[in-house]
Amino acid sequence: MVILTRPDEIVVEFLKARLTDPRGRYTSSTDNFVATAGQTVFTLTPATVTNLVRAIRTVTVDGTAQSKWQDYTIDLKNKQVTLLTGATLSDAVVVTYYDSASGGDWIYPDMPIATMGKTKFPRVSVEIVNKMGARNGSYQSDISNLVHFQIDVWTKEGYSKTYDGKNYTEQDLAEYLAHQTESAFIDYIDDLYPKLYDYDEAAFNNMSFDEASQTFRHKQEFILSGVNVGH
Repeated sequence: MVILTRPDEIVVEFLKARLTDPRGRYTSSTDNFVATAGQTVFTLTPATVTNLVRAIRTVTVDGTAQSKWQDYTIDLKNKQVTLLTGATLSDAVVVTYYDSASGGDWIYPDMPIATMGKTKFPRVSVEIVNKMGARNGSYQSDISNLVHFQIDVWTKEGYSKTYDGKNYTEQDLAEYLAHQTESAFIDYIDDLYPKLYDYDEAAFNNMSFDEASQTFRHKQEFILSGVNVGH
């Protein structure tokens, strides 16, 4: 199993689940399972079998909503959700998720390639600026971490999107999507607990137009707390 553990990958999955792609590059899918006694692992099967699972939106067991990272873990590579407590025989397990073809993504734990064509944008990059840690006692104690993130929203000319009757393009679109990103952390920070928590904003500003890559960009920085982050 390849359960997500890196903090940047956890944040990327969170944003994929909570943000709406302006270009609609994802497919919204639902898989329904009837659990065997004690079953924990549920393998997803997108309608297009070659599609990659991008993010888990919801999981319910016998009609009860499960909390991401508290009640289940995620293995995107193998398209699996693993319950931390086994289901009861014949429980209905329902998983909703986003999937898309290879290359059909828009949020990444790295910077976009500047030479990408305009149709590949908007894009969002997530980077770790710094990670600090302090041990909570003896050498075997847990480590409390502070993780400094930077998220950039990138757009190019020639594409616009209308939200609430207003047309956004170029720098305005980058800033709009940045505000949506900020709102996701404010409104849904519990989606990350206990992996990460305590969202503290550090910077939020437009960047200068990049002539070399012909991109408009908005940057935001923030700090999340965690314990033994990355393990």
